[in-house]
Amino acid sequence: MSVLLDARVRRPHVLVAIAVLVVFALVALLADRIAPHDPLRVYPGAALEPPSARFLLGTDAIGRDLASRILFGARVSLLTGIVAVGIALSVGTTLGLIAGYARGWAEVTIMRGAEILLAFPGILLAIAIVAILGPGLTNVMIAVGIAAIPVYVRTVQATTLATTHLEYVTAARALGVGAVRILARHILPNIAAPIIVLASVGMGAAILAAAGLSYVGLGAQPPTPEWGEMLAEARSYMREAPWLPTFPGLAIMLVVLAFNITGDAVRELLDPRLRRL
Repeated sequence: MSVLLDARVRRPHVLVAIAVLVVFALVALLADRIAPHDPLRVYPGAALEPPSARFLLGTDAIGRDLASRILFGARVSLLTGIVAVGIALSVGTTLGLIAGYARGWAEVTIMRGAEILLAFPGILLAIAIVAILGPGLTNVMIAVGIAAIPVYVRTVQATTLATTHLEYVTAARALGVGAVRILARHILPNIAAPIIVLASVGMGAAILAAAGLSYVGLGAQPPTPEWGEMLAEARSYMREAPWLPTFPGLAIMLVVLAFNITGDAVRELLDPRLRRL
């Protein structure tokens, strides 16, 4: 394992990606202590100030400190990604296990439902769900999570199918072990690798989708400091105040890129076919 870690995870770009994620996680946890200003406080007469010693990243159109809003936005964006991936992971894994193990009508019903959802582009499906539930950060988390469920269902169902015929599962059945215990103790631990990879890559996709929904006004609502919502507010001031879209955009880019690089490293670490390369 140490050789594997040296070869796969300790590459410079992977270490940088992990460091970026650690920094943003610490920022999200410690935003209350490290933010120089209240993210919701308006400073009269300080609207659209460029970066300075007082306001490190400048101010927005109504005089709020941009640096503080980005720091608190890390908490909102990471929480959105965690909740969305948690919904997709828990529901998709459960349905995929049932479809792959139970077979019959349960498999047909679950897989046809997943295929119907997969027929829609993920972002459009999320927009449709938010349109039904109403705009808001909580509904965005639910919508992004639901849109990602079919991917987990298909992956888990396929790996479960490949596992149910192995000797240890057959032996457990012969000993009279119940289906729930077989799934929880014998199948799920042995198919965890692709699920972990999906979740690690899915975090970046969930954050990007949530930011996109907030950008079009369906996600976080003002004055919540969320990166997508901050980009939406900056649309009218891109020429006279270029720092407004630049810094939230960089934050989104760094976090999503770091999750994607880390997810690829995890895939290389856990995929036995790639270990031989």
